[in-house]
Amino acid sequence: MKIKNSISGVKAVGYIYPDEVFAFGIILNEAAAITSAVNFRKLSPVRNGITVDVSSPDEGITFKHSFTARFKDLSLADKVLLNNISNRGCIIQYETFSGEIRILGSLESPLFGVLREITGTKTTDFSGYELSLSVTCTHPQLRYISPS
Repeated sequence: MKIKNSISGVKAVGYIYPDEVFAFGIILNEAAAITSAVNFRKLSPVRNGITVDVSSPDEGITFKHSFTARFKDLSLADKVLLNNISNRGCIIQYETFSGEIRILGSLESPLFGVLREITGTKTTDFSGYELSLSVTCTHPQLRYISPS
């Protein structure tokens, strides 16, 4: 029996663009198998944590997936990349510290959003950049299963 780490939180995040996906299968509304031209690209450098929020105001009908990542410093190239992700739409894959791999969004419902600069008003406030992505779709967040 494998003992899982019970620490919550997000360990790693990846993204892929919908036009790079050949097949996206949802199995019993709880798992996803994805075949694509490329692997999920790592979203880095995330320095101040990632928040993944999945709310279901009308569970069974629609599900809202939200993703937020905060970045302390970004180069111009990083800003361009993150703006591209938010405008082009993406599917997010994240791994928790307990080893679970989850998918937010789908081929038909990619996440879109905005990259914004945050300036704190007090010394203890966060100052940096925040990438916020969301989508409302017809399935809950999905467990990732390898198609192989």
